[in-house]
Amino acid sequence: MDRREFVKAAFAVAGTLGLSQAVKLGTAAEKTLVAEMVARGNPSDVQILEGALTAEYKAIYAYTAALDSGLLKTKAKELSTLFRASHQGHSDILTGAIKSLGGTPQAAEKKYDLGVKLASPADIARYAYSLERGAAQAYMNAVGLLHNDKLKDATAMIMADEVLHATTWYEVLGHHPMATGFNQLPDKL
Repeated sequence: MDRREFVKAAFAVAGTLGLSQAVKLGTAAEKTLVAEMVARGNPSDVQILEGALTAEYKAIYAYTAALDSGLLKTKAKELSTLFRASHQGHSDILTGAIKSLGGTPQAAEKKYDLGVKLASPADIARYAYSLERGAAQAYMNAVGLLHNDKLKDATAMIMADEVLHATTWYEVLGHHPMATGFNQLPDKL
């Protein structure tokens, strides 16, 4: 299996969890679905959007669990509330897109396996950063995989939200958002 096939399959199944998160945090069932997608070949736009919708549901669940834990105070609580609402908006957009393509969006599960225990505010912040970073990567991959230009545009806009979320959590974790990146550009462009 080449890298392109794996990326397509992983996104279709894991959606906004991102390729690295799908492999690292994915359940055995998710990994089996990735293998099945590779065997089937090129995923359709509906399959890609379904994967993204599943991941949005998981993000909503994760933020709800974090908020319900009672561990979050001030800024982290505010961010979790705001970002959960953002993911709810993304799920609405994806649901509408799936319906417009003739698909039937799946409903959210009552419970999702987060793959980690959220026992402290730091655990929640690290998980949220990882979740959002994986989401940004997955949406970036989706832009290249989707066939419909309007869906590519919508996906790019959602990706921008995910980048903002990840950058914000990165800063909450005590890192300066611009500490790396530009200093790693090649001498000649």
